[in-house]
Amino acid sequence: MLPTIPHFEAVRPSVVAALRSAMLVETQPQAVAAYLRFLASCALDEPLPEQADLTLVKLLLELYVDYIRLSFLIGFFKDLAQVIAERSSLLNALLPSVTNKTSQAARTLESLLQLFWHYLMKVMP
Repeated sequence: MLPTIPHFEAVRPSVVAALRSAMLVETQPQAVAAYLRFLASCALDEPLPEQADLTLVKLLLELYVDYIRLSFLIGFFKDLAQVIAERSSLLNALLPSVTNKTSQAARTLESLLQLFWHYLMKVMP
């Protein structure tokens, strides 16, 4: 729902940063799962801004945007590593297991895999 509000693109970076920070301290598994689903659906593959027709300018802008996206992914995975290392009980409540076969757990795992796959595609030539 959040991406449908007017002018969301203007606040997207702030929302993403706030959700990454909240993920580190949130105690409710449902909230962390929602943060991960949002990041997987809205924080990746942002549209490129309008670009000039000049080839060099376009190339430099694309490289810069890729750098920003990769920086976000590296920061996100550092945050996620901290959650995994320091809050394993929360992660156990988020992901599918023998005792947790909910559709929300499956969607959370899918979101994590999407984020991880996107990261791998950016860092591997």
